Amino acid sequence: MFHMGRIWLGYTGVAAIAAALSPMAMQSQSVAFQYAELPEAREIDLARSAAPPWFSDSAAVYVLRGGSFMKVRDGSKGACAVLRDHPESLYPICFDVEATRTILPIEFRRQQLYAAGSDDAAVEREIDAAIARGELQVPSRPALTYMMSRDQVLYAGAKGPRVGAWHPHTMLYIPYARPEVFGIPQRLGRGDFQVANAGKATAHLIMWAAEWSRPESAAARGTTRRRGGST
Repeated sequence: MFHMGRIWLGYTGVAAIAAALSPMAMQSQSVAFQYAELPEAREIDLARSAAPPWFSDSAAVYVLRGGSFMKVRDGSKGACAVLRDHPESLYPICFDVEATRTILPIEFRRQQLYAAGSDDAAVEREIDAAIARGELQVPSRPALTYMMSRDQVLYAGAKGPRVGAWHPHTMLYIPYARPEVFGIPQRLGRGDFQVANAGKATAHLIMWAAEWSRPESAAARGTTRRRGGST
């Protein structure tokens, strides 16, 4: 979203690199802009806010440091990270084990491409090409991600306007899925149930959740936030 492979706003929400690289780190390339980095404790807390505690408390955590994502906590249920696609965006997401193996490296690659100045179309072309070359993998079973943090800060693309928080939701990745397989119309009156990237290797079913993962924001808990981080 973040289309999220990314989430698409409206119908397709907002929603984020490591081809040939370990998910342990994302190496910087040519940079068109720098992503804002957060204090480590803040970024860990924000990453884990993407999913309910019964998941995130047992998940690994990655944080952005010096242009690279580094694993700072081990876990058994997958992983959580705060992804970006804009200098000020923050996309807390948690990934189940299969999504950590496949979707997280795709999102790392997306983030790197946006930082290097690629537009949406160029990013998607490169992701598709990397999958076709076998550099990035797609799930071998349905893979679930969580985007349920009320502290998400979404933008409509790397150069688009600020959206803020969208809706708490989950994304079920089913490669090459199309909405008609599930009996879903191509266009619904609202975006609470949709298939993003339909027909592509990164196709995923977006489903709104009933509530945010936490009853209050990090700001309400007194966590120090960077400027522009509240929603």
